[in-house]
Amino acid sequence: MQHMSAGFVLGPCLLIAATAFAQADNVDSTAWAKTHFAAAEVHYQAGHIQQARDEYVRAYEMKPLPAFLFNIGQCDMEQHRYESALAFFEEYLRKQMTSKARLFAEARMEEARHLLREQADAARAIPVPAERSKP
Repeated sequence: MQHMSAGFVLGPCLLIAATAFAQADNVDSTAWAKTHFAAAEVHYQAGHIQQARDEYVRAYEMKPLPAFLFNIGQCDMEQHRYESALAFFEEYLRKQMTSKARLFAEARMEEARHLLREQADAARAIPVPAERSKP
């Protein structure tokens, strides 16, 4: 990195270089996100839900598109992780206000809430075995 004493001369050059680097990095990020997305789709179709989720997370890390949040939530629904699914659907809705998929996301959230309540009710309904008295 250059010394600050040459700031007036190097400042614009560094800004241009930084902008070019950011654009190249953005292209690389997009390419990597597409690669991870494609891998996620293959895993999801094959029923490898955790692997698909991991790839959607990697895609989101490369390119934080709201649709990836929705896909992560879908994977969580498939794995009965309803609290996590709700969190991802809610974040998706915060970031994606105009999507046609909004109604579908809201419906999936309601389904996740319902299944979460059922899961909690089932956990409370499991009978605890009584102690047997010894003769």
